[in-house]
Amino acid sequence: MANGLRRIRKSIMGDITLIPSSPMPVLAASNLQTMLWQNKEIVFLLALLAVMQALNHRLQNGRGGQFTTGRFANRREIKTAERLWKQQRSTGGLTAALKVGQIDLPYANEGSSVAGAPGTGKTFSVIDPAIRSALRNGYPIIVYDSKGTQTETHAAYAASLGYHVSVFAPGKPYTGTCNLLDFIKSETDSLMAYQLSYILEKNSAGQVPGQAGSGKDFFERTGVNLVEAAILLAKLTEYPDLLTVGKILNLPLLIDRIKTLRESRTVSDWVIEAFAQLLSSEDAEKQVAGMVVTAQNVFKRFISKDLLPSFCGETTIPLDLTGKQILFLQTDIEKKDAVTPLLAAVLQLLVSRNFSEPRKTPLMVSVDEFPSLYLPAFESYLNELRSAGLIALIGYQNFSQLRKRYGPDGAKAMIAACGTQFFFNPRDFETAKEFSQYLGEKEITHYTKSRSYGKNHSRSRNQQIQKVPLVSPDEYLKFRKGECVYVNPGHRSKNGAASVPVRCQVKISEAEIAIHEKSLAAWGATVKDRLIAREKQSNPLGDLDQASRARAMAADRFLPLPVFAEAAADFDDEQY
Repeated sequence: MANGLRRIRKSIMGDITLIPSSPMPVLAASNLQTMLWQNKEIVFLLALLAVMQALNHRLQNGRGGQFTTGRFANRREIKTAERLWKQQRSTGGLTAALKVGQIDLPYANEGSSVAGAPGTGKTFSVIDPAIRSALRNGYPIIVYDSKGTQTETHAAYAASLGYHVSVFAPGKPYTGTCNLLDFIKSETDSLMAYQLSYILEKNSAGQVPGQAGSGKDFFERTGVNLVEAAILLAKLTEYPDLLTVGKILNLPLLIDRIKTLRESRTVSDWVIEAFAQLLSSEDAEKQVAGMVVTAQNVFKRFISKDLLPSFCGETTIPLDLTGKQILFLQTDIEKKDAVTPLLAAVLQLLVSRNFSEPRKTPLMVSVDEFPSLYLPAFESYLNELRSAGLIALIGYQNFSQLRKRYGPDGAKAMIAACGTQFFFNPRDFETAKEFSQYLGEKEITHYTKSRSYGKNHSRSRNQQIQKVPLVSPDEYLKFRKGECVYVNPGHRSKNGAASVPVRCQVKISEAEIAIHEKSLAAWGATVKDRLIAREKQSNPLGDLDQASRARAMAADRFLPLPVFAEAAADFDDEQY
C-alpha cells in the first residue's frame, strides 16, 4: 500500500477503484456501468422525476401546454420599446415617436386611443403630455379642444417654442375666421361640397348617426343634397360663404328661381344638376317643403350674429399646416349645439386637405372627447394615413359613448385601428368588462394538501391550474387617478409576441407640471389679449347687419324671380 491505494467494497455500488493521478476519487468506466445496471430501477425513477420537474417548469413559465397567454410586459420588453423609440426619434421623416411621462411610445403613427372617465387622468396624464412631446418634436398640430381648457394649457408653451398659434373658437373674441367654402375648389367640386353638407347635417343638434334610421331618413338625405347644391351655387356669388348659402335656401319660390337660372344658361350644367332632386319633386309640395325645411334647419343653428365673424369673409386660420403651426378648434359650452357642426366640418376637411398631397413632416391630430363629434371619415384616416404621416390621438370615456355616436361596428373599427391604447378607470362596469376581455386571461396555480389518518397515515399535495382575467373588471374600477394599463406595438418579446400590456402609474415630472402651470398663467396674462387684438385688426366682415343684408340681396340678384312671379307680386286685387 505504498502508493496509498485503498479498495472499498460496498454492497450496493460494487467495487470502486481509486486513480492515483486524481486528487478526488473517480469511478472507473467499467465499474460505473455495473453500478448503473445493478440499480436501474433507482436511475429510472430519478430520470422520470427530472422530466416531470422540467414539464412543470415549462408550464409555469408560459410555454408548452399553457392554455392562456395573458401577461404583463417584463423589463426586457419595455427596454425594447425604449430602444425602438430612440431609433424612430433619430430617423425623422414621417416616422413619429412620442413620450408620455416615463412612457416611451414608438409607432405613434399607428394611432392612439385613451379611455377613462372624467377625473381619472386621461387628459392630464396622456393627452396633454403627448401634445407637449409633439411640440418639442416640431410637428404641426391640430387640437380639438372640447372642454375649452387645452387652448389655455398649450398656447403659451407652443408660442415659446416658436409656433404660430391660431384659434378657431366660434363665439369667442379671439377666434380666427374659417370660410368653409374655401375648401370647395370650384362650383363643380360636388364631392367636397357633399362632404361639407353631410358633416354639417350629421353634427346638428339631436342627430345620432350611429343609431338605426327613422322615417326622416329621406328628408335628411334630400336635405343634404339640397345643401350641397346651394353650396355650389354660392361659390359663384360675390360672397361665397355659408351665410350666402343660408340666404339662398331661404329664398321664396326657390324651384322657380332655379328653373329660371337653368333657362338663362349662365351657369354650368353641373351646378343645375345638383338641384335635380328638388326640380323632380316640383309637383309634390309637401315633399319639397320637407326637403327645404331640412336644409334650412342645418343652418339655423349657427347662423347667429355672434357666430358670423368666425365663418364668413376671408379665412385667417391656416388651412395648410406645415412647420411649427398649431391650430386649436375650441368649443363653447354655452353654444355647443350650434358650434359643433362647424368644428366637425373644419376638422375633417382640414385633415382631408392636408393629406391630399404627400407630406414631408408628420401632422398630429388630437381629438379629446371624440364621441362629441361625428367624423365619418376618421376610421379611414386612422387606417390609411398612418404611413402618410398622421399622428392621431383620440380620447373617450367609455364604449357606450362611441357606440351611440358611431354604431357598434363603427366604434369597434375605430378602436381597432389604434395601435396604442390606454385604459384608465372607466367607472362603468360594462366598459371595464370589455377592457378586461381585451387583455385576455392568465393562469394561476393552486396547491392543496390532504392528509389521511387511516392505517397508512398518507399525505398528498395536488396542483390545480385556473384561468383568471389579467386585470378583472373590479380591478379597473379601483384604479387610482393616473393609473392605467396600456398596450403599444413596441413591447415585443423574443418569441414574436407584440403589444404586450403594461400596468403602471403615469408619472408626470415636476418640470412638466411647471410648464403646464406657467402656460396657464401666461394665457390669462398676455396670450389671450394678443390673440384678441390680432383678430380685431384682421376682421374681414365689418358691420354684421350690413353684411347679412348684402348677402340676401346678392342671392336675390343671382337667382331672380321669373317674370310671371314678378307680375304676380305687383298684382293688387284690391284695385279691381
